[in-house]
Amino acid sequence: MTGQEPRAFRYRSTALGGPVEVCLDGTVLSMANQEAVDLAEVDSAFLEMKTFGDARMVRLDLFRGDTRRSIGFNASRVGYAANPDAQEHWAAVAAVLRAFAEARPGAEVTLGPSRGANLVMFIIGLVSVIAGGAIGAGAMVNGRVAAAAPAVLLLLIGLALVIAHWPWAPRRRRRAADLAAAMAPGAGTADIR
Repeated sequence: MTGQEPRAFRYRSTALGGPVEVCLDGTVLSMANQEAVDLAEVDSAFLEMKTFGDARMVRLDLFRGDTRRSIGFNASRVGYAANPDAQEHWAAVAAVLRAFAEARPGAEVTLGPSRGANLVMFIIGLVSVIAGGAIGAGAMVNGRVAAAAPAVLLLLIGLALVIAHWPWAPRRRRRAADLAAAMAPGAGTADIR
């Protein structure tokens, strides 16, 4: 423990979601209805920031063995920086990263989704490529060129997912302390790469 006062962060993780409370007492993280986790025991951490269309998602996943703690937030991209819930979530993630860096000096965070989520998206993309290719080829063989258009779209979306979530690609990692500094108040809420 650092002798710091415990801090609590309260926000709504989605527009229609209930309130979330993240409590940090030194290096101990607790969230409602979940066992507290000492950040010194965290094996791996993943920070995912994604902006797609009008939506924005920011999530920090912390793993201790099979236990996962996820601190996530989803909202509209428009007005994100001025959204009080987004600001509170951003402050919670920054504080947890600072405490993680304090508990485990030199600890690194992988940028992007966790291993499981990355593999699931890769498999969805692979199935889409196979299905789109098979349906498109079948439509072309039967002379239904117009019917092949949606299949080609499915194939392209699947290909994009396979490329973006290729499990054997090297993943970017940054030190937890550096990420916490990049997320300090006033640093903005742009995606960190």
